[in-house]
Amino acid sequence: MLATVGRYLDPWEAHVLRARLEAEGIPASVSGDQHIIANWTLAVALGGVALHVPDAYLEQARQIVAAYQAGAFEEDLLAEH
Repeated sequence: MLATVGRYLDPWEAHVLRARLEAEGIPASVSGDQHIIANWTLAVALGGVALHVPDAYLEQARQIVAAYQAGAFEEDLLAEH
């Protein structure tokens, strides 16, 4: 089964997080992004874009998303410049 890690009004943010999870070896998918890209005003009505992972990866995915929200990966980007 898939578990929802988070919901986002910005579909691109969901895809950035999906890519980060995949880079960490966690299979992830995004749903609802096409609807919001096609009609942005539906974002809130549809509950945003959902980021999903298999149940077995949920806790690890939550830790990575929390690190992202805390700015941990921004520091990695700044260190490369």
